[in-house]
Amino acid sequence: MKRFKACQAYITIIILWFLLLGVLTLAGCTPDQEIEDVIPIDELENVDQSDSVQAPVEEIVIVTDYYWPWINHGQLELSSGEVILGPDIFESDYGFIGEFTENVAYEGRLIWRVEETDVFSLEWVNLEFDVDYYNKSEWESSSHFIFLIEGLAPEPADDGLQQFPLNLREKIENFEVIIKTVYLGKEEEGSFSTEPINYVAFDVEMKVVDNPD
Repeated sequence: MKRFKACQAYITIIILWFLLLGVLTLAGCTPDQEIEDVIPIDELENVDQSDSVQAPVEEIVIVTDYYWPWINHGQLELSSGEVILGPDIFESDYGFIGEFTENVAYEGRLIWRVEETDVFSLEWVNLEFDVDYYNKSEWESSSHFIFLIEGLAPEPADDGLQQFPLNLREKIENFEVIIKTVYLGKEEEGSFSTEPINYVAFDVEMKVVDNPD
């Protein structure tokens, strides 16, 4: 009985060997064929990686010299005596708050909402704000910008939008501010407000220039 079981096991091994040989033959291999595509581990350490593709490393630039215009705290004085602090950040074009370098500028419309005054009765408006300069990320100086706009003379009306082209330009050190147009809006639809608003607005350009006077 034991001899029969031993023979049965031996026959099973032979059958399995022939099955393996058949599989290798169908795969195009022989038992003693070496797999040439395998690189030994000790040779992998000596592979030259100079030709490998490497992702470009982006240079991180830390801004240490910049101007910060505080026009968001700018004081707008009206001929009626009303004083408004800062433009409406929701109605105005965004981007006027931040660090200004030679690669950063602003060109957009800033809107001061008027609550008490009939904007079509205004004779003049006066805008004032500071611009700070930071050197090596440390505050170094502050400049005060003033834009007095006189002789507006708007036409009396119950509502509407009246505009007055300007070309007011002021440059202090390396920072320049240009006011191109002033707008007087009465009962006008706003960009954010759900109700008509009254406002004084300016088309403004702010930038850093590298050729100071």
